[in-house]
Amino acid sequence: MPLYYSCLENTMTNFYYQKDSRTALRIYDNVVDNEKELAIVDADAKIVFSAIMEVECKKNKSYFKNFADMAGESRILEDSGYCVYDLNERYIISGDGVSERDWIYESELIEFSKKLNENKKKIKAAISELVVSSGVAMALLYANYSQQCAVCV
Repeated sequence: MPLYYSCLENTMTNFYYQKDSRTALRIYDNVVDNEKELAIVDADAKIVFSAIMEVECKKNKSYFKNFADMAGESRILEDSGYCVYDLNERYIISGDGVSERDWIYESELIEFSKKLNENKKKIKAAISELVVSSGVAMALLYANYSQQCAVCV
């Protein structure tokens, strides 16, 4: 048992258990909330990228193959090329809902990263749309106000 866990291992364990909510797309109808959501998604993307940078390719392929066969994760293991992010004896529940493992497959991390980057693009597009629509609304208000002032004079 390790004497300590790194901050990234703790964060990735928590992220994995909350992966559905943390990779879900949330777009709001105002710029402020969208910018807050963008900051959260960007922070999550950086965490996942840090984990991807620490991925290791394992030499003991038979252990991982046997575990993946038992847990129904053979496809994920093969997609990862036997490369995993080691959680240093912090355990997560595997795909079968029963087995525990102390790693996250590289393909899972890449999938998280893709979802988060897609969410960032969509949130940025929503922010741009809100800014443009509010600019157009302000221009129309000004044009309407200018016409009313011309009639008053």
